Amino acid sequence: MAKSNLPQPFSLFPKSIKWGLKLLHFFSERAAFGVLYRLFFLPRPHQTPEREQTYLQQWTWTQTPTPWGVLPIAVVAAAQNCPFQGRVLVLHGWSGRPTQMGGVVQALHAAGFECWVPVAPGHVAGQTGFSSLRDFAQLASWLQEHHGPFSAGVGHSLGGGALLMSAEHGSQWDRLVTISSFAKTDRVFHEFIRQSGLPQRYVDRLFERVTRELGSDPHLYSPHLAKHTGGLLLVHSPDDVEVPFSDAECLRDHFPQSTLIASSPLGHRKILWRAETWEAIVGYLQQ
Repeated sequence: MAKSNLPQPFSLFPKSIKWGLKLLHFFSERAAFGVLYRLFFLPRPHQTPEREQTYLQQWTWTQTPTPWGVLPIAVVAAAQNCPFQGRVLVLHGWSGRPTQMGGVVQALHAAGFECWVPVAPGHVAGQTGFSSLRDFAQLASWLQEHHGPFSAGVGHSLGGGALLMSAEHGSQWDRLVTISSFAKTDRVFHEFIRQSGLPQRYVDRLFERVTRELGSDPHLYSPHLAKHTGGLLLVHSPDDVEVPFSDAECLRDHFPQSTLIASSPLGHRKILWRAETWEAIVGYLQQ
């Protein structure tokens, strides 16, 4: 059988973990839920591929003390052969890494933008850490307050949603760009349980526990309800199987000042490595 060229969704659960959860569920739903809850906040960063190694070597990295511990942050100075355009915060997605944003960063650098590209909480290489949409959003807000001002932010997937949600923590942005970002937090909960292979009744338990632990209702702590008032560019692939294109349409409908660009069929991650994406972002931020 020929291998499919269609984009494949990222699996949140290795087969061994799925079987373990099913076994726990059979004997004790309480025990299964306890493990599931921890996994919900546990990213799975991957090794940096060869094509991104050059960014690890060429970018200037600083070990920055933050409320989440010491986080590596790359500071990529603007190219000197063009006028300075401003400072941009670039935020990777869940289980992602700064170098995954390398194509976007290099395009911004060449256009005269200075880029700050942090490792998000829970994503430091070689460490096991927990994280959440709230942690990402609070990091963006903290960086804006302590290392800004940044005139713009660019985020992929959860990173884009977090930039929108940073407005809930006091940040203001002239312009934001989201790439393949989700609109409604509750869909993330449903998809997480679906991929786990456990019954959907675990969704309600997960909502209740997260609400109790974080002190806010996830239904309301959601990118489509963010209080962002600046400009907004939404870049999304129509064939994204991880975050459907309808999420981008939802964000567009909730932010009248936004512009939605439907890319070529590039899926959820390849969209980061195409010139059409870089050109759209640079063009928007230079307006």
